Amino acid sequence: MKKWREIDTALHRLEKTCTTSWTYRQRVITLLRQELSFQAYCLSAVDPHALLSIGAVTEHNIESIHHQIFKNEYLQQDVNHYARLFHEEIRAAVLSEQKEEQLKKSYRYTSILKPAGFKDELRAVLVYKNQCFGYLTLFKKEEHFQSEEKKLIENLSSSIGRGLQTFYHLFLEPVPLQPKMLLFSPDLKLISYTKTGIKMLDALRASESLEGDKLPKSIQALCYRTLGSEEGSAHTLLALQKYGFLTLSSFLLIKDKEDFNIAINIAQASPTDILTINKKYYHLSKRESNILDYLIKGSSTKEIANDLFLSPYTVQDHLKSIFLKTGVSTRRELVFKLFTRYTIP
Repeated sequence: MKKWREIDTALHRLEKTCTTSWTYRQRVITLLRQELSFQAYCLSAVDPHALLSIGAVTEHNIESIHHQIFKNEYLQQDVNHYARLFHEEIRAAVLSEQKEEQLKKSYRYTSILKPAGFKDELRAVLVYKNQCFGYLTLFKKEEHFQSEEKKLIENLSSSIGRGLQTFYHLFLEPVPLQPKMLLFSPDLKLISYTKTGIKMLDALRASESLEGDKLPKSIQALCYRTLGSEEGSAHTLLALQKYGFLTLSSFLLIKDKEDFNIAINIAQASPTDILTINKKYYHLSKRESNILDYLIKGSSTKEIANDLFLSPYTVQDHLKSIFLKTGVSTRRELVFKLFTRYTIP
């Protein structure tokens, strides 16, 4: 088995040679197959703010049970849920490491994986600089994952997360986009849509290389999160070629306890959403983020200093740091790079 640093170097090359997130994830799987034995996989890109899948590449024999895995993740209590792994700072977990009584209680194992012929599951959260950009699941049919296989994935999780961050933050030139609506039944059947809504649904399918009427993973994750939330709503962001950053917002349309549907609205991301994304991407400190908020409003150095009880020299030092992190030299360039180019058609 290669040392993980050698694989990390190969992952760096993939970041530079791949042109889309989907291609990158497919080639990551190809790379992992050279070092690990597994019979199926799922590699999801994730919105780091909502921790929702925004698209996945999967083995064909996982597609038939993928909707059940989504329901288990968002609607049921079970072992090794991704959000819990992330919050508890566990980078990789193997299902067979659970105690026998825990496995018997695991609905995912007893009712989804085992009937499908899978004996073990390895999950990893792909975290880079404290933000989660992806989920990786590997499956075995005949044997269990070994400790050295888990350790390898743990070591590679940040490297793969780094690559997913790169593709999550693609500098895409957006086109004008009016809100698009889709309406789903509780079992995720499309029951109504606008003409432009179905166009966006097809664009999401294309981004995941899905054929026919298969439902994109981003839509599935959003629907199940909505069904499982107390508020009956959910919100996520993703980047789509030709459209830039998009917000997918969902909510329940309730007639009564037994009669409800899930409405999804797709629109271009708001200025606030874009600004939040960029602050995290460039790893701005809390103080730098505060100063950036004032810059967006057009405040002068003196006004910023007075409001934040800082000296003008301190504000200037923070500005220099912001310019250095974002690769610009003027306020105008900063606003254009972090804000304007995403929101003006």
